Amino acid sequence: MSARADYPAKTDTNKGSRKVSCFEGDLVASVVIDNLLKLRPDFRRGPALRSVAGQVLLAASEQALAANWGNLRHGAVRIIALSEARYKDRQLDAAVFAYLPPSTPIPLIGRMIENALRDIHRDNLHHKSAQQLRIASAEIDELNRIGVALSAEHKIPKLLEMILTRARQMTAADAGSIYLVEAAQDDFWSRSPGSVLPVSSNQEVEIDPRKPDVTRPPAALRFMWAQNDTVSAPFEQKTVEIGNTSIAGHVALTGESVQLNDAYDLPPGLPYSSNREFDAKLGYRTKSILAVPMCNEKGEVVGVLQLINSKRNPGARLTSRSAVAAQVVPFTLHHRKLLLSLASQAAVALQNSRLLASIENLFEGFVRASVVAIEERDPTTCGHSARVARLALALAEAVNRTTTGPLAHIHFTPTQKKELRYAALLHDFGKVGVREEVLLKKDKLYPAQLELLRNRFLFAKRTAEAELLRAKLNHLLAEGEHAYRQGAQHADVRLEKYCSELDALWDCVQQCNVPSATLETARARLEEAAARTYADLDGIPQRLITDEEIRLLSIPRGSLDPLERAQMEAHVIYTVRFLSQIPWTSEVRGVIPIAGAHHEKLNGSGYPQGLSADDIPVQTRMLTIVDVFDGITASDRPYKQAFSAKEALGILRSEVAAGAIDPDLFELFADLVRQGVHTAESQQPDSALADKQAVA
Repeated sequence: MSARADYPAKTDTNKGSRKVSCFEGDLVASVVIDNLLKLRPDFRRGPALRSVAGQVLLAASEQALAANWGNLRHGAVRIIALSEARYKDRQLDAAVFAYLPPSTPIPLIGRMIENALRDIHRDNLHHKSAQQLRIASAEIDELNRIGVALSAEHKIPKLLEMILTRARQMTAADAGSIYLVEAAQDDFWSRSPGSVLPVSSNQEVEIDPRKPDVTRPPAALRFMWAQNDTVSAPFEQKTVEIGNTSIAGHVALTGESVQLNDAYDLPPGLPYSSNREFDAKLGYRTKSILAVPMCNEKGEVVGVLQLINSKRNPGARLTSRSAVAAQVVPFTLHHRKLLLSLASQAAVALQNSRLLASIENLFEGFVRASVVAIEERDPTTCGHSARVARLALALAEAVNRTTTGPLAHIHFTPTQKKELRYAALLHDFGKVGVREEVLLKKDKLYPAQLELLRNRFLFAKRTAEAELLRAKLNHLLAEGEHAYRQGAQHADVRLEKYCSELDALWDCVQQCNVPSATLETARARLEEAAARTYADLDGIPQRLITDEEIRLLSIPRGSLDPLERAQMEAHVIYTVRFLSQIPWTSEVRGVIPIAGAHHEKLNGSGYPQGLSADDIPVQTRMLTIVDVFDGITASDRPYKQAFSAKEALGILRSEVAAGAIDPDLFELFADLVRQGVHTAESQQPDSALADKQAVA
């Protein structure tokens, strides 16, 4: 009983027709008639809505509507029911837009049809707006995700790659490049990591205000990164002048975007031109271009983001001119807005990354200055901390390569390795708080003490000689020459014996004064020396060696007495206090506990806190092993001879047997030593601190 109207059509008033189209153009209104309605000619003159996709149906009976319900419930349809009562079918009743009596005048029906069409139109606008809102929301979400990703990445090369990749994905660009603005005196991008700038002398430079400042050339663009899906070429950093000679230079100069549909067909009057050198060299065809400035929060241009050849199919490759013609389309205004938003995010992320890199360089300089400071206090152990840092990192890399055993589950991230390196470099900085005489003490007696004792021995010998000469003279005057000659010979023998005994005792003192001396063989001689006396200038008997000197010469290990050793061991506490003053980031905050426990032992015999295994982190265990090893094998220690690597491993193995150091880490480190890692590292001297008392 019903049928859809033809499209487009005019009102059909033929008698008996069941199909009527009420409006002209691309507007369709299908009317279902069930012998109850006749249209009058004036209905055609009603107002018309255009560009509405939908149908308005007049249903004279519930049965006629139900028969066509399967075709009508999809799409934009408004049903006007010509009925005196509501339909019994609830589903049909819910679909009715309006109920009108069958006797409703035609003009009023036309007005209702018009209202229904307006409702369809509003519904279409709503769906279209909702779709646009969904697209915009998805793009905002994507930009937010990109912003978060950019903020999380601090390595500039990876950051540049991420920026360019995301920009090309959002615009389906085949290629792109990034340029960064740099002043000529700014060598941040070209300077190799870890390099040190030369320090100029304190020479005054006279500046003539009438002449240009040639020491500060104008800024330039550095070509930093490039991507191309179609062709590949070796990338080389270079600089581009900021000016109107190039598209990127023009964007950097003016801060305005450039959008070109065809780089080979530029509109007249543009100040810049397209450089076809790249295309000619690699057989590429640059067509559409979109270049936008990368501006920071101050509105300053810090770089230029340039995209080439937006494609219909993002996966297509532009390997021929026909492919370029078929695939390349102009960048849209929407692309431009998206890219400007991304570029601003990228500019801030780059600036933050560059600032972070500058802070890291500043901190690296601070660490180096700290190492130099302790070297100035203790130059005899120069290089220790740098060697410990390199050995600790080598051990960390070995742990990362381990796939079996107790160490297989441990993996150090780059940040954790940086944390370990800082802890190793600064683990002995607390020695700046140790008294210099204790820090630099080479032997058991300080030089002044040894010199005083030496002078006492010499004075005793000279006193014995003077007493002998006085006795000889008195004997000569009292007994005569003949008796003098007989007694003088015996007196000379006694003096020679006395001086020989003093010389032997002095040799014993010198042997005992050396930290590595075996005191058991000389203890009896020291007790003998303690019993000897000499007469001072007033003739009062004095002990040749004082109790304090005997105590110091009897130190069983090393050169420090218990009080001095406690002062030396306090350097760990000073290190913790010093490191606690530094506002470490959360990523490397472990530097303090790692460095502060490098003299702790797993069996609780270490210092300063006597920690046990459960309280000592694995990084500290590694630091302890390499610290002791370097202390044993170092050849720059004036108070001891260097042990060989084999001997050092033997000493460390005894520490393992005593439960002092980690056995698994020791075995891994021993493998590295056997592979010669310590020899390779020792060939790279660097400034460092030292721990003189790590091993006796």
